[in-house]
Amino acid sequence: MAHHIKWSPHSISQFEEICEFIAKDSKHYAALFAQKIVFIVKRSKPFLS
Repeated sequence: MAHHIKWSPHSISQFEEICEFIAKDSKHYAALFAQKIVFIVKRSKPFLS
């Protein structure tokens, strides 16, 4: 069964801010960080309540 994780506007904003902060030192590592986070989120299973 496919699950969809919806990011809140606040979480998207924070994620972008973190990537921008990392990019101040290295655009390469900022891109790697972003890719890894997106990969992990896509692989994660939702919590069942």
